[in-house]
Amino acid sequence: MIDDPTDDNFIDRVLEGEKEAFRFLVERHNNLSYSLALRIVKDRTDAEEVAQEAFIKAYRSLKLFNRKSKFSTWLFRIVYTTAISFLRKEKKYTAEDITDHENTAGVEAMGMEGQDRKTFIKHALANLSPDDAAVVTLFYLHQYSLEEVAEVMGQKVNTIKVKIHRARKKLAVELTNILKEEVVNL
Repeated sequence: MIDDPTDDNFIDRVLEGEKEAFRFLVERHNNLSYSLALRIVKDRTDAEEVAQEAFIKAYRSLKLFNRKSKFSTWLFRIVYTTAISFLRKEKKYTAEDITDHENTAGVEAMGMEGQDRKTFIKHALANLSPDDAAVVTLFYLHQYSLEEVAEVMGQKVNTIKVKIHRARKKLAVELTNILKEEVVNL
């Protein structure tokens, strides 16, 4: 029985030699790790591979985790860098693609249901660059603070503010284009 189900408790247990305790960290953070990887690599199989590789890296580096930030922030930094490295290795995106609250007002104005909004947002996010999709996913969908997003992405807070602003504008353009296509197809 687990008396203290916090990440720190599981980390302590792993560091004390109880390797099986890492499984709880994987289970707790797997969905968000996969989601972030998918937003960057844009392929389900590749995202699974990236998330799995990130967990392996996290396990091997757990003793280096200094607990100045949340475990999830540290882990998502590993997922982010692993995904970017994957893209560079696979050469699926150019260097420009790599370095370069949900804006759903238009969708809501059309009276769309929650599932429809999610579908349109998902399609719009898929059209963003990996960096833009990652920043929107972390900040708006997973509700990370600016500081946490900056830490995950290895950038300054002011840079993240600008990226969020630009990504939100791009997302709005993508949503507008998708909605225009939907209206034409009605």
